[in-house]
Amino acid sequence: MDPLADMTTDADDAPSSWSYAEFAQTYPNVNNIGIATIKTASADLLAQVAIAHTPVSDIDWERAFLFCTFGAVYLGTSHFDQLLSIVLIYDLIHRSPFTTLI
Repeated sequence: MDPLADMTTDADDAPSSWSYAEFAQTYPNVNNIGIATIKTASADLLAQVAIAHTPVSDIDWERAFLFCTFGAVYLGTSHFDQLLSIVLIYDLIHRSPFTTLI
């Protein structure tokens, strides 16, 4: 007699549950922004508490918010990084009088 036998269900009977992998594939930009925001916020809080030895009651929340914003805008949106590194720098290189002589 298996005590877990009545706990198993068929795939048709199972309710649909939330899947992170499905969310990340469906909404990759939202996923990237969320990960980058959490990552930079936690890195700043770790730097303030562990490295600078700031007590938790004296955390600079304005600085933490700025790191959250940086993570969301610059790191989370890969389009901004691509615009900066590909389009603008490419235009600067090809419009430079030194590179047009080559």
